Amino acid sequence: MDATGARRPRCPARTRWAGRLARHWVCWACMSVASCTACPAVLAMAPALAVTGVCAWQLLPAGTLRLARGLPSVIALRGIAAAAFFGFEAFLPLLLSRERGLSPLLAGIALSVGALGWFSGSWYQGHSTAGWSRPRLLKTGAVLMSAGIVISAGAIWPAVPVPAAIAGWAVTGLGMGLLYPSLSVLTLSLSPTAKQGANSSALQLSEAIAVAGVLAVAGALFAALLGSATPLAYASVFALAWVLALSSFWVAHRV
Repeated sequence: MDATGARRPRCPARTRWAGRLARHWVCWACMSVASCTACPAVLAMAPALAVTGVCAWQLLPAGTLRLARGLPSVIALRGIAAAAFFGFEAFLPLLLSRERGLSPLLAGIALSVGALGWFSGSWYQGHSTAGWSRPRLLKTGAVLMSAGIVISAGAIWPAVPVPAAIAGWAVTGLGMGLLYPSLSVLTLSLSPTAKQGANSSALQLSEAIAVAGVLAVAGALFAALLGSATPLAYASVFALAWVLALSSFWVAHRV
């Protein structure tokens, strides 16, 4: 590490090797999920995620995986929050169309409501005169995401109206809209000028690794449980997204 605590630049060949290995293992994990519908698909995640974690340690700034205070937590939070949002979004239209009887068109419209919520949150954090700090926006966004996921997950049970689930997804999108752009602003403000490009790339890389890993795990759980307990299959992947959203609130306190 240098005097500022940042990790010294790595050998480009080593970095390329780590990136290729991470991509290989995540893709292999996803193919394992697609080709297997039982417990072995879940077990196949262990070595894939272990290797991906090692590669992430090589590729991301120092302190990211241990959630060090400041910029490392900002970069880690991007991955955690994105994994929660997109991990839930991947299964919501399937639930609405397969279990609740919505057409693909209406299920797609439900996702669009979440996009409108995201737009609203993003617009508010950029135009509000309330004077909220970026850390406060992060915490508020994480709380809204956690609450919205719980509401939307209620669609598993027929007694919960579909419009309520769609409204919950809008709340989730609102939280993501507050949180997501704030992370980009914080990354630039906490980075030296010479490091802004590299740290912005790390922000994108954190999201890509986390989302790919969570989708692989969620897909394996869903495939393993779908045949014997359909509600449990949905509940397991939604619970994973909810835990990640709650974790986002805790990580936001370390920014």
